[in-house]
Formats: sequence, C-alpha cells, structure tokens
Amino acid sequence: MSINTFAPQSACPKFFIIYSRSGIGHVEYYQNIVTEDVLRDFAAQPRVSPRKDGPVACCADLDGKPGVVFVEDGTIFGRREDRIVARRLNKNVKSITALVYDVENNRQKMPDLLDKLETAGVKALVTTTHSHNPAGVTFIRVKAVEGFYGRRLDDVSQAEIIAFATNKEMKGGGGLKADLSTIAIVSRDRMLGDEVCIELKHEPLYRYRIIIFLSSPFGADGVTNWQHMDAQQRSIRWRRAYLGYAQELEIEIDPACSDLPHASYLPSVHPDRRHTYEWRYVDGAALDPAKLLLIAATAEVLEEKRREAFSARNLNPGAGLDEIRAALNVIPASCDYREWRTIIWAVKSAFEETDLEDEARDLIEAWSQTDPQLYSAAAFDRVWADGRAGISGGVTMGSFWHIAREYGFDRAVFDRLSILSNLI
Repeated sequence: MSINTFAPQSACPKFFIIYSRSGIGHVEYYQNIVTEDVLRDFAAQPRVSPRKDGPVACCADLDGKPGVVFVEDGTIFGRREDRIVARRLNKNVKSITALVYDVENNRQKMPDLLDKLETAGVKALVTTTHSHNPAGVTFIRVKAVEGFYGRRLDDVSQAEIIAFATNKEMKGGGGLKADLSTIAIVSRDRMLGDEVCIELKHEPLYRYRIIIFLSSPFGADGVTNWQHMDAQQRSIRWRRAYLGYAQELEIEIDPACSDLPHASYLPSVHPDRRHTYEWRYVDGAALDPAKLLLIAATAEVLEEKRREAFSARNLNPGAGLDEIRAALNVIPASCDYREWRTIIWAVKSAFEETDLEDEARDLIEAWSQTDPQLYSAAAFDRVWADGRAGISGGVTMGSFWHIAREYGFDRAVFDRLSILSNLI
C-alpha cells in the first residue's frame, strides 16, 4: 500500500499523515489526508519494522499548515525552531477529529477494552502498538550499550544494562517500561541477524491504542467557543474532555497523549512479534463532540469548587503536608516512573497557588533525591511544570493515597497517631 495513493473521502473524519523522505542535502515533506477507512486498512496490514518509526498520523487539523510532526530516519522531532515542525503548536490547532488513547497499564487487555467500547456504543478502532510485548522478551544491541557507557560490555554491570534499557537513570519514562523487579538478563551474546544483542526477560507488556471517531470535529463549530479562547485555554479544555471521557469509559490511559497536536505512529509491529499483533473495529456510533464539551465544562466546575473548598478550610493546611511526609517515608523514590510522576502531579494539584506550594515542592523534590542514581533535576522540573491544574490528566491526591496504600501506608493509623500525639 503506497502512502501517496491515499485519497480523502468526505464522508469520513479526516486525519493527517505527515512523514519525510531524506535526500542528499535536503528533506522533502509530504502531507496526505487519510480517513477512517485508510486507518482501518493500516490496522489490517500494519507496518513491520524492528524500530518504532514510519508514517505518523495526527488527528489535529492545523488549518493546512504542514509539519505537525515528521519522521526522519526513524525519529520524531518535537521542538526544533529551525525546522518546519515548529508549527506543531497548540495555537495552530483548529479542531480535533478523534480521540486517540494509549493504554499501557498491563491490566486492561483487548477483551476488556472492547467490552467497554461496545457498552458505550461508540465507533472505534483498537490495535496493539509497537511496544506490545506479551511474551516479555526484549533485545538491545551490544554496540548501543557499549557506545552509551564508553566501555566494553564485559565492563558494564547488570544494573547498568538494565538502567540503559529502561532509561530510568534519567527519569524520562523512555525505553523499556517494565517493572524493574521483573527484568533479568538471559544472555549477553544473542545473535539476531548480524547483530550481537543482550536478551532481557521481564513481565509481559500489554500495549494498546484506541481511536474513537467523532461525528464532527471538536472545536470546529461554535459550540466549543474556541474562537474566544487562547491556545492555553483550548489546550486545557481539550485535555479535560479527553481525560474525562476516558474516566467515563473506565479505561486507564496514558495522560501524556492528551496534548492538542499529539501525533501517533500508524499501526506497526516488530518482526519478532508479528504473531502478537491484534486489531479490532467496533462498529458503533461516532461520538458527538457535544458530549466531550459537557465533560469538560463539568470538570471546570468541579475544579473551581475544589479550589474554593481548599481556600475555605479552617484546619491548618500544614497538617496535610505532615501526612504526605509520613506517606513518602514508606514509598521508595525508586518506584515506577508513572508512580513517581503521579505523586508529583497529585501533590502539586493539592497545593498549587497556595502559601504552601513551595514547601510542597521542596518536600517532593527532597524525597526524589533520596535515590540519587535515579534523580534528575531537569526531569523533576519538567514533570512539576506539567502538573498545572487541568494539564496533568486530572491527577488528584486520591491517586497519591492509592499509591501510598499499595506501599503499606494506612491513613487511619496515621490519623489515630496524630490525635494521640496532640493529646500527649
């Protein structure tokens, strides 16, 4: 199937494929409008590649501006002012034509996702992603590890190999997203073709992408009032709708995909995992964007009420920090990346724009620094900045207490001890 033969069909929601072809001394850019039917064709015949690369689909209408995102030698570039990709900005997004969710929680699998989508009665496409790895086996090139550490493999420790594979030392969330406790090195000299690789065994990884089609573009009509909003307001409204609908579906999704001009690779599969690829089409009704608007408006009202309630508290807010500090004593800073990020976002959501915001930040950063091998000041600053109200995926202290409970913290016990200490 040639990407250049795609023709738009007015009856279907429009998407954009943006990719590049490198030439000698220049890069040629191509933009094609694709439709629901074309996406289904891609799902039925995914690209087979050992790398997560290839054409990228974007559901944001950039009003004809090229360069939403492009692929060059297998890499997505995000913020290069000297590149055409600088147009991948919130202010350039005119409307959204679909909800695209990534599900990476290892608990919800294809049958469960299909059941929830069919119950909701929406038209959707579900595929496994390139990272889908139910067998729990990953290979990394020996040359890449040696190049990163500047040493021969014999001088690279097991811990360093696992750190390289997961990128956990930078707290960036990239690389192999498996529980560290499940990762083991099976072989350091496995031959794959003409490459010497390290074979890792880990927990199964179930990774899915859901595309929910809209009956009309979100933001293209007067209902959403986007014409009266600046780029940040549009972004906040979209994220509230995006995340709120996922909560309504009871699907735990990756909130990082909620930015306005978000782009995703089209369906692909690693050649070693062809047999694990799955896709399903849910033949329901296209989702009315008015429903998303209602979800966003409701979230805005609830957020305002939460702020009012917090400001009106008669109790000392510092007591909340004491309880958080006690909970952090039982949560290791080397926890899973998503837990680490959720903890930061949750605490910021509780103390943002209060007199204790700086103290709360210092508390969380000090806790993160208790694992100096994993701590990165730049990564912490970035995640804290992403925790603005309405931006961080609706994460609240409820998520924090859930994590604390998983590590053995009992709020009821803490409350009783606090009462007793005040009596003494």
